[in-house]
Amino acid sequence: MDTIQQEDDLSIKSDESLSTPVAVPGLTPSTNPRTMREYDTEFQELKRENFDLKLRIFFLEEQNELALDSRNISSTTIQRHRRFHPTQYEQGDQQETSIIGRSTNESYQASSSSRHQQGTQVSNIQLNDENDELHQLKTELERYHQENAKLRELLRNSGEFGENITTSTVDQHIQTITSHADSTSDRAMPVNQYTLQFNERERNFQEENNSLKQEITALKSRLIEANNILEEVNQRYKEEQIKADRVLRRLKADYDTRIANMEAEYQQKLATYESYRHEPLLARIRFSYPLQEQTSSNVNVEEYLRTIDQQSRTIKDLENQIAEFTKWSYPVPTHSHLTEENFQRLNDKLTSYVKTVENLRAECDELRRSEKHLRLQVAKLLRLLDPSISSSDLPPLPRPLSTAVTDTQQVENPEATVAQVTVQLRNVADDVSGLTNRISKIKRDYDDSQTLIRKQETQIQQYEVRASEIEKQTRETFNLKIEAFEQEKKNLGIQIEERDRRLREITSEIDQIRSQVIRELEIQYTREIQTLQEQNEQQKTQLEQYLIKHREMENNFQQERIHLERERDFERGKVNQIQIELDTSIARNKNLETQNDQSQSIIVEQQTKIGNQSQNFQSQITQIETERNNLNDELQLVKHEKQTMKDQLYEYETEFTRLTQSNDELNEQITVYEVRLRGSEADKNRYQNELNILQRSTQSTKEQFETLQSEIQVQ
Repeated sequence: MDTIQQEDDLSIKSDESLSTPVAVPGLTPSTNPRTMREYDTEFQELKRENFDLKLRIFFLEEQNELALDSRNISSTTIQRHRRFHPTQYEQGDQQETSIIGRSTNESYQASSSSRHQQGTQVSNIQLNDENDELHQLKTELERYHQENAKLRELLRNSGEFGENITTSTVDQHIQTITSHADSTSDRAMPVNQYTLQFNERERNFQEENNSLKQEITALKSRLIEANNILEEVNQRYKEEQIKADRVLRRLKADYDTRIANMEAEYQQKLATYESYRHEPLLARIRFSYPLQEQTSSNVNVEEYLRTIDQQSRTIKDLENQIAEFTKWSYPVPTHSHLTEENFQRLNDKLTSYVKTVENLRAECDELRRSEKHLRLQVAKLLRLLDPSISSSDLPPLPRPLSTAVTDTQQVENPEATVAQVTVQLRNVADDVSGLTNRISKIKRDYDDSQTLIRKQETQIQQYEVRASEIEKQTRETFNLKIEAFEQEKKNLGIQIEERDRRLREITSEIDQIRSQVIRELEIQYTREIQTLQEQNEQQKTQLEQYLIKHREMENNFQQERIHLERERDFERGKVNQIQIELDTSIARNKNLETQNDQSQSIIVEQQTKIGNQSQNFQSQITQIETERNNLNDELQLVKHEKQTMKDQLYEYETEFTRLTQSNDELNEQITVYEVRLRGSEADKNRYQNELNILQRSTQSTKEQFETLQSEIQVQ
């Protein structure tokens, strides 16, 4: 008992510490200053009183069990008394049953009428709520159909960039919504489930909208990347085009200069050959082969050397150009749309070009060999023409005579001078004969050299013809390549123009789509704001109605509490009366026991007087038996009333526990609702779910309260 009282005191203290008045922001407070915590304290007090009553009943039952023996003794007398006087007990039982039946009928009629009224009110409220929800569902369906139509129009207008956007999920959701709307007429679901389902669908649509926005951003990023790649490709194409133009200009300039040089050299060679052919033989011999005093190997040999050097330089230049052309690779654009046929043509061109290069290299080798042969021949001519070079083939040249003879020697030795002159004349004759032989040898050599020169000129003409053919071939090949490059350049320009046009179209379409999406989002935003404002107003009205109902419930609860307190006082009075009767019955039992003991002692002591006082004693025994029977009947009635009290107290306790639980749930929900109302601007989507939960809880509390009221009325 002490522990129970301590726990009750602690619960009262905690309830008093937590008993703060509940105030909903933005709404008018109730006129009743009482709080839900105060109601909880009252419930706790009622629980304690109920517990005290249970303890009292428990102790009374123990006392009754102790008094069973005495009751068994008195039961026989009461039964005998009933046998002799049955009408009194039957009338009393009939009166009690009639009173109980009247009270039960009245309570049942009152409870049935109240239940019928409450049921009609609840059914009307549910029908109104269902009609409102159906109207809201229809409006939402129309809105979803409009959004679907707009999305399909956007998909039609988006073109290539709208292919990635799929409308399967939206169609599925719309089909589910339509099927759900069609099935609402057939099956009656509660309003709270409808609201929860549509909140989930709204969340799914928001997720799909976010996914569509992400796809649009991804497409925009891809567009930006494609634009960047196109700009890079255009920049590369321009750079490669500039390089190709530069190389073509350089090749043209080189070929023009080479052709001009070759033409000038050819004209110069023709002029020299004509002048050389028209000169007389002696002049040519004199200019080409002078005498010993005027001999110099720098006339025709230097020209030959110059021609050979020029040919070697041209050969080297050609080899360098061939090497450059073989090493140089034309840059192919990354996005030139080349097919396998174009690649095959390029490979064929490259093979033919490689063959021509090999032929040119072979011709260059032949030119080198001919150059070596010419160099050997020129060296031989130099040996022949240069007097400082000793040649065994030529006759010896005459030595110069010392013609310095003084006058004194001529005067002193005239004969010696004559002999000396004769010797000189002989030497001169020898020299003349040697010169004639030498000139004849030089003529033969000159004829040989002329034949060699003619052969070389024919070879040079052949080489020039071959070089002109090679130039023509190279020009043709390079002209074809230049034409191919120009054609590719034109094609690339056309492709770039088409891409620019497509980019302009795509950018215009994207701008249109963006503007349409922005307009639709603005319209949706305004509509959602309007709907949210309407919902907020509706929720405010519902909250006001809920507060009015709550006040009515509080008033009803106070009235019921007063009624319960009255019943409790009445039951307490009954319990006190029963306890008084039990005390009297116990006292009577004790008196009877004492009397029985006294009677037994008197019977033992006065056995002799039994015969005389038997009639008086029998009359007393009959009276005692009647009293015992009455006491047993009263005890049975007390037991029956005690059992009914137990049942009523158990039902009261269960009902009070339910009420306390529902009250706690309401307090928790009201606190949660206060927090959510403070952040109503940020949590508008959760607001409706919480309100639905509150409606369900209020409905459950209403039902519990109605059941409680009906049960109390029945009792």
